[in-house]
Amino acid sequence: MALTFKTERYFYRMLLALGLVLMLSAAEYFLIQAFTLRIVQIPLLLSFTAVKLFVIVRLALRSIFYHVINGVEYTVYLVYIFLAIILFILSFCSDFVCIYLFDKTSFEGFDANISTNKMIFEMFFLSTAFFTFLGAINVSPAGTLAEFYLLLESLVTYIGFIFFLSNFSNVRNTLLLLRKDKIIDSLIKKYS
Repeated sequence: MALTFKTERYFYRMLLALGLVLMLSAAEYFLIQAFTLRIVQIPLLLSFTAVKLFVIVRLALRSIFYHVINGVEYTVYLVYIFLAIILFILSFCSDFVCIYLFDKTSFEGFDANISTNKMIFEMFFLSTAFFTFLGAINVSPAGTLAEFYLLLESLVTYIGFIFFLSNFSNVRNTLLLLRKDKIIDSLIKKYS
C-alpha cells in the first residue's frame, strides 16, 4: 500500500500521541515528587491517567480505525497496534512509578535501596508482563491504588486483544457497515 498524505498524517498522529504520553508521564513524575501531600498526589495521578488514556484513545485508536476502514495491509495494521500497545505500556509504567514514589509499600518485591533506573525498569517490566499476560513477575501490588491500576491495565489489555487483535476482518466489516449506515442516514436526512 502506497503512503498517501492522509496515511502519513495518521502515522504522525501516532508519533504525536507517543510524544504526548511521554511528556505527560514526565510531568506526572515530577509533579508527584514535588507534592508531598498524599491528598494532592492521588487526584493528580488519576487526572494524568485520564488525560493520557484520552490522548491514546483519541489519537492512536482513531488512526487504527481510519486504516481499518480504508483497507490497509495487515502488516501496517499490526504496526499501528504495536505503537498503541507501546503507548499503553509506557503510560501504565509511569503510573506505577508514581504510585511507588508516594507510597513505597504499594508494591512488594523491591530491595530497600533500589536505584531509580532499576525501579523504572522493574515497573516497565511489570506493565509489560501484565499487558502481555506473561504473569512471571518479581514485583506484586500491595496497596489498593496499585491493585486498581493493575486491574485497569488488565481491563484495557483484555478489551484491546479481544477487539483489535482477535478478528481483524470482523472489526473491519463492522466498521464499514457502521460507516455505510451513517452515509445512508445522512442521505435520508438530506433528501427527506
